Amino acid sequence: MCNLKKIQVLISHLLFSFSLILVSCVGAFANGQLVDNVEVIERAGRQDIKIDFTAPIRYLSHTPASEGKILQVFFQKIIPGDIDDREEVRWSQSPDLPLEDIHLEVDSAGNPNLLFTFQRQVQFKITTGDDLQSLTIAIKKRGVSPTPIQPPQIAKKVAKPSKSIQKYAYTITLKSSTKPFTKTDIPPLSGFDNYKVYTSRFQKNDLTIHRLRLGYFDTESQARKGLAKLKKQFPTAWIAKVAKGQTIERPSYAINLDSAAQYDLASLKRQTDQLNKELKMGPGWTLTPPADYQTQKPEKIKAQAEQHLYQLYITKFKTDDGRISNRLRLGFFSRKEQAEEMLTILKEFYPQAWITLVSAQEKIQSEDQSIATARYQATSTLAVIERAKKVMPKTKVPSKKLKAIPMEQIDKLFAEAEKEMTSGNFRRAIQIYTKILTDKEHKKRKLALELLAHARERNGQLAHARAEYKKYIELYPEGEDTERVRQRLAGLMTARVSPQKKLKKTKKEYPLQVYGSVSQFYYYDETTDETGNTVVNRSSLSSNMDFSIRKRTATYDIRTLAVGGYEADFEDSSNNETRITNLYVDAVDKKRNLSGRFGRQSKSTGGVLGRFDGGQASYNLTPKIKVTGVGGYSVSSTDIDDFSTDKYFYGMSLDFGTFGSYWDFSPYVIEQKINGLTDRQAIGGEIRFFHPNATFFTLTDYDIYYDKLNTFLFNGNITFPNKTMINMMADYRNSPILSINNALQGHVGYTSISDLAPLYSEDELKEIAINRTARSKTFMLGIVQPLTSKLQISADATASKLSSLDAFETSRGIRLEAVPGTDYDYYYSLQLIGSSLLKEGDIAIVGFNYTDASTHETYSASLNTRYPFNRSWRINPRVRVDWRENKTDGVEQFKIRPLLKIDYSLRKPRARFELEIGGEWVDNKLPTETEKTSGYFATVGYRFDF
Repeated sequence: MCNLKKIQVLISHLLFSFSLILVSCVGAFANGQLVDNVEVIERAGRQDIKIDFTAPIRYLSHTPASEGKILQVFFQKIIPGDIDDREEVRWSQSPDLPLEDIHLEVDSAGNPNLLFTFQRQVQFKITTGDDLQSLTIAIKKRGVSPTPIQPPQIAKKVAKPSKSIQKYAYTITLKSSTKPFTKTDIPPLSGFDNYKVYTSRFQKNDLTIHRLRLGYFDTESQARKGLAKLKKQFPTAWIAKVAKGQTIERPSYAINLDSAAQYDLASLKRQTDQLNKELKMGPGWTLTPPADYQTQKPEKIKAQAEQHLYQLYITKFKTDDGRISNRLRLGFFSRKEQAEEMLTILKEFYPQAWITLVSAQEKIQSEDQSIATARYQATSTLAVIERAKKVMPKTKVPSKKLKAIPMEQIDKLFAEAEKEMTSGNFRRAIQIYTKILTDKEHKKRKLALELLAHARERNGQLAHARAEYKKYIELYPEGEDTERVRQRLAGLMTARVSPQKKLKKTKKEYPLQVYGSVSQFYYYDETTDETGNTVVNRSSLSSNMDFSIRKRTATYDIRTLAVGGYEADFEDSSNNETRITNLYVDAVDKKRNLSGRFGRQSKSTGGVLGRFDGGQASYNLTPKIKVTGVGGYSVSSTDIDDFSTDKYFYGMSLDFGTFGSYWDFSPYVIEQKINGLTDRQAIGGEIRFFHPNATFFTLTDYDIYYDKLNTFLFNGNITFPNKTMINMMADYRNSPILSINNALQGHVGYTSISDLAPLYSEDELKEIAINRTARSKTFMLGIVQPLTSKLQISADATASKLSSLDAFETSRGIRLEAVPGTDYDYYYSLQLIGSSLLKEGDIAIVGFNYTDASTHETYSASLNTRYPFNRSWRINPRVRVDWRENKTDGVEQFKIRPLLKIDYSLRKPRARFELEIGGEWVDNKLPTETEKTSGYFATVGYRFDF
């Protein structure tokens, strides 16, 4: 065992030395790592910043309400534990995400909050993960909001344009490539001196296709003659009709409203009233027959296009079984966001409508297939609603209320649809699932949407199936069911793509990510009494480093993380520490439903109690059942010199859910050994209920070795329609958690359980440990109430009690003294939180606290502000005042603690420089005299992100 320990220590030294080579200095971290991972996820119209935590958290509130340059999110750890107030938060930067910094702070009560700083004002929405171990901040992309709709202009009839005005021409596409053409790729062409060779490009399946072309030919017959001369040199050349002078085929978007085998164009073109009757598009829409459109000059057409003049047209396509069918489309939109806005307006009348990317060729040909032109102009009522949406982004345009379908009927419809699917009548199944989805309230909408997409896929409607799968992913972006839908969508998207193109797409879509940060901070703290004696409490340099490498593919996701450091104590060099906080490899095999993490890591679920060296592996038995095995050596200190293999554990947990749309269950069993002795044998589990308006979390841990309840925790919150949030918590636990190590308490001079093992039997150690373990009870009730979009108030009350320990005499005659407990101690707090009060991006928090404990009574007031001078400079003045009176001897204490923090940020390279200075003045009023002390402290340092 001794040799094994030396080898493990040597490996740890080598691994950490490699980190020191990467960066000259690395930093010290505390044991309480909270943020596990930050991931930026691209969505339609938004970007999600997903923060994963190492332990369950309870979201409390955030400020400002929905938009700003700074966002502060307040939350608490559900399972108690230390938090490092200088923990670095790392993420892979995205060029399109306007995020400058994520900073973890800890308030005076020990509660964490995350501060997000953005380059510009953004709109955001915050959601909590259903496992209560993640937060997602959805950032709305620019350009998603609809542009102002101009009033339509009445077109005057003008003479038909002269034939000499020619907008379109013909060109010969010589060859195509996924790589840009260079001058050496352009061959000499004899006999075509009056024509030019040029390149164009367009997007297809996320690939950029480049074309080498020869143009322009006024007529198709001229182009065909030219093609005949070039066929020998360019066998795959072909003719295309293009906009004259066009060198870039810019993508356009259209909305596919409907599909049919045939449309009665004659009746639709007859008159405007008939169009509005046959093609219902809702209020605000005006349809006009094509004569009005085609008699205008091109300049007029262009001007009206800028005023949202859209075109209704028919395009043909071939179904998978070879039939020719038609699609009714509305175009054209230069940005997808514009099409998405219009899609939401049209969804009521065309529930199955979807957005498609159209080619320049289709855009040109659409004029010959035009049914009508369409204008959208918001009525006065709609305009008022649109303005209200800007103030209250969640407000939706009211639509016709459909009668709810009883759950019994929904179950019957599901059974009927399943029967139709089994018999192969997919068209009828599609109708049934569509009917189920008309009710927007019931809990089975998620399942119905997936089955509708699957039915369309089986029916050969692949485009519709893709649209439904995409809609599902947008509505339900997380979860095992979503991963299954992603795989089905990926299968549809790649079914007709050649292996070569797929490989190129993969390389483009999944680049290697390398990111991390380097930082150094110097800390100084001194205290001076009234006689002039000065004591330096701290003078140290903390150098920090974290480093991540991530590689993702369609099948695998592999991430490595190294976090560690060195702290130099200038007062006592014997306290210098070299630490490894995290050093692990995280891998996910999406195809086989396997995942694992191996190395130094943190975990606070499944019965694991914090940081350990080891591994965990998970396998999804079914979409709703996951089994996880875990084992390793407990880490009591991250100091590289304190590496130990004396305490090890192993266990297994199961994750069941989600059931009934909201419930998850996670039972576990775990055993821990120390020096060959049983340290802990526990069974337990978690129950999670997650609803958009209410979440509840319970944790139970029962030690079957000691036959004692270790922990029972209930935590929950409820959010009401007016945004009032109620938080509650009940916590019963052993303090510290029951283990054989607790027998050390009271044994002066003994530092490890191995020192006591020769003195007592295992049963005696077990009895002593039970006697030396106190029990605590804590109850909390809180409320958060938004007052305005910039102001909110929060209040909470907490009651806590710790049991006493009786005196105990061991079999060796060693007397363990009694330890007094406490009556219920009461804590009350009130906070007023404001944002953007004086300037966009500022934050002000005014707090009041009152403590009525068994031994003392304390009143506190605090002010915490943050003010941005400009994009780079920010100041953070804070002050806290405390008055305390001891109930036993009447000693009074008055303390004031002002601080000022200044930080300067750079965008390129991404760096932050900090300076924090402060002081503390304390007056202790004793029965006969007054003692005064003063203290000063400062922190200066930098952080560089790469």
